[in-house]
Formats: sequence, C-alpha cells, structure tokens
Amino acid sequence: MTSPKPTHPAPETVLVIVEGKDDLHVSNIELICRKAKKTLFIFDISHAALANTIINVDGSYFEINNGVSIIKSTQISGVIIRSFFVKFADKEKALEEKLWADDWNQVVKGLLSILVCDGVKMIPSYPQSLVFENKLSFPLICKIGEFSYPNTLVSNRKSLLIKKVEDGKNILKPFSQKKYVIDQIEYGGKVIRITKKLLESTNNGDSPILVQNEIDKQFEVRVTTVGRSSFACKIDNQKSDKASLDWRRYDFDNVPHTSMMLPPEISSGIQKIHNKLNVNYSAIDFAVDVNNEWWFLDFNPSGQWLWIEKLTTMPITLSIVEYLTGD
Repeated sequence: MTSPKPTHPAPETVLVIVEGKDDLHVSNIELICRKAKKTLFIFDISHAALANTIINVDGSYFEINNGVSIIKSTQISGVIIRSFFVKFADKEKALEEKLWADDWNQVVKGLLSILVCDGVKMIPSYPQSLVFENKLSFPLICKIGEFSYPNTLVSNRKSLLIKKVEDGKNILKPFSQKKYVIDQIEYGGKVIRITKKLLESTNNGDSPILVQNEIDKQFEVRVTTVGRSSFACKIDNQKSDKASLDWRRYDFDNVPHTSMMLPPEISSGIQKIHNKLNVNYSAIDFAVDVNNEWWFLDFNPSGQWLWIEKLTTMPITLSIVEYLTGD
C-alpha cells in the first residue's frame, strides 16, 4: 500500500545534476546560490558518488541521500541538469557496469519525469533539450523564428555533395562536438572548409555529412536565453585567423567578446521558438554577414554559458537561479 505523500513547506531548493566535481558551472551556481541565500543540493551521478547515494521512491514522492544530506522531491523548486546520463568506465567489468549504469539511467530519467509531472522548472528543458539539439531539426526551428538559414545539404550521396560544393564556398559541420583522439591525433568536432577534392575520397554508403554554404561574416553572436531574458554576446572572430571560420577554435586573446543589444526581430524570433518548442533555455549561434543580415547557425537547448559570463560579466547564472526559484 502506498503511503500518503508527506506535506512540506513550499519548495525552495535548486537541484543540480552533475557528473563529478570538475564542472565550473556548478561552482559558480553554488556561489550565486549562497549570495542569493538559496539552498542547493548536488546530485552527483558519477560512478564514485552513486556508490554512496541512496534513492527512495514512493509513488510520485522521492528522496535522494547523497551521503552528506537528504533532499525530498517536494522541496525542489527547480533543476539544473549538467549531465543527463550515468556512464560506465571499467572496461574489465563492462557488462556488469553497463547493466549498473543502465539501471541508474532509468532511475534518473524517472526522477526527472516525476518532477516534470509536478511542474518543476528545469534548465535545460527536459526532455525537449534531448530532441531539439539535433542539427537536422535546425531548418524547421529556424523557420519558427523567421530567421535566415544557410543553404544546407545532409547526404551520403557523393554526386549530390560534389555538385553542392561546385556551386560555391561550403563548410562541413560536425553533427556533434564530440572529439576523439587516436595516436595523439584529434578527430571530429570541428568545422572545416569542404572541397571537391576531399569529397572525391568518400564513397556512397559512408555516414551522411552536413555541408552548408559559408557565410561571409562580419562577426558571430551567441545569444543565451533564460525564460524571457536574452543575453547577447558579440564574438569578433574575424579578427583571428585561427577562429575566423568557427569561434570554437578558441583564441580568446585575439577575439573580443562583448555584450550587445539584440535587434527586436531577433529577440521576438527567439521567443517564438521557445514558445513553440516549450523550452525555457537556449544558446543560439548567429552569424552577421557583411550586409548586416543575421543568419541562424545553431540551436543549443543545453548549451554552455559560463565562458560568456566570465568574458562579458553578464549575469546569466543569477538569471537561471532566479528563474528556477521563482524570483
């Protein structure tokens, strides 16, 4: 028989789901919560931390004991998700640990589902952020915001890809930012210029790639939006040979990052996207070309924000905490 759901004071605690102790975003969240006199509970889903974590679920009510303190689901006002998945690391115990990680992942997913049903606010939005981070959805997302989107082809048909690059300057964009190092050589995660010569070495049946018209940029803009508040950072990456193609080839010494006001139509378009997708957080990348036209490049529903905050002093973390605690 399920016991009745306990009654508690109004929820006032921010739950942070993180993997390990090295996430600087979490350190900053802790600092902001202390200054704002908000309670923070860290749910560390790393292997070592979960070995000392106790979970109790009773119907739609749960408790998490992280070995230091206990939080009840009814105390949670908002959730910051820094890691969605439990990983397994010991290859010698691969099957055992994979089953262990699979069980924990189902539990974490279930706890988040309970909180979603209870109307608890989350950043990034769950489960929407896992759906809309895929680049194949970007043309439709762009259309919602009424933004311009560079001509793009996703294909593994060699003849189509070659025809596209013959029509003008194009770039190859990775589907994710994952990087792999083999024999000290780094693979994946970078935007590169794509040529006919490179494509001629591919074969039909290879994995599909994303080829996109290259924009003649003045600069790029990263817009981090929390609820109805947007924080825009102008990234002058054309001042750096290293970062001119993509600011993710970080060159902070030569690439100024400055806060800026957004044109009203850009702010309005972002809110249209948030409303349609039912998300409350995003980091959107734009390019502004030599004719001052804004081009939508990437939609990151769980994008990083701390580096922008550090370089511009825009109070993004504070905005997140205030949004989740209802201030």
